[in-house]
Amino acid sequence: MIYRILVIITISVSIVLAQEEVLSDTVGIDTAKDTVGIDTAKDTSLSEPSELVEELPSESQIPVESDTFAVEDEMLGSDTTVTDTSVVVDLIEVAPTLDAGYKGFGWGMTKEQLPDYVDLNSTEHKETDNSVVIRGAMGEDSVTFSYSFSDLGFWKVKIRYDITGKDLDDYINQFKKVEKLLIKRYGAPTRTTRNEMGTDREYLFSNFPKLYHAYFRSSWLVDLTNVELIFTAHVPSSSVTGIPIFDDLKPSLLLYYYNPSHFGFIEPDTTSGITEEEVLKSY
Repeated sequence: MIYRILVIITISVSIVLAQEEVLSDTVGIDTAKDTVGIDTAKDTSLSEPSELVEELPSESQIPVESDTFAVEDEMLGSDTTVTDTSVVVDLIEVAPTLDAGYKGFGWGMTKEQLPDYVDLNSTEHKETDNSVVIRGAMGEDSVTFSYSFSDLGFWKVKIRYDITGKDLDDYINQFKKVEKLLIKRYGAPTRTTRNEMGTDREYLFSNFPKLYHAYFRSSWLVDLTNVELIFTAHVPSSSVTGIPIFDDLKPSLLLYYYNPSHFGFIEPDTTSGITEEEVLKSY
């Protein structure tokens, strides 16, 4: 009897131990699975950088460039205009230079060639032996062009502006407006002069009407051409307003383009047809 009990206990203990071994094996397998899962995750993470490299944006998509432009915009200011200097240079090279002539009409050309460059049929004009006078415009200003010719051809054009004003300051401002345009076109003038005299320096202690005087001049040397802007005025003082004493003293604003090397007249041949030998026989 005792022997049977011991056999049953031994069998029970063996079963329990066997179950514990199965449980430990199962836990070990799960742990191994977890470990493998962890290793696999690590391998996956190591492969990610190669995928990131393939997805990097191109240089044109890098946001740093837009930031750089933003900084430049802030430095330049919102009102700053960026000029394409290559286009400007092309335009300047294409434009005719004063060395060649005035607006395409070449120095030394004859009066008969002028209609090839100026439409005389559509403008008011008159001609003399050595000049052609044409009404036209310079920008918004009405002007009169006077083309001058010598025996060496075209050498000068004088442009007279139609100017109006209530007082001397109005006329001087018109001179400054044209001068500013010439400075933009040809740079700073080579020489300038300003001479303005009020009524307090003329006819002191006199009852004669007094005049304001002004003489402004700016000169440029461009290529081989001289450019001159001259303003003169003799304006009555307010004391003679309404009395047309000096109504014929009109202020003038003149612009000259001239090339002295093309000015000259051929002296007529005054010698007779007698040879020197025949002249000597007279002695």
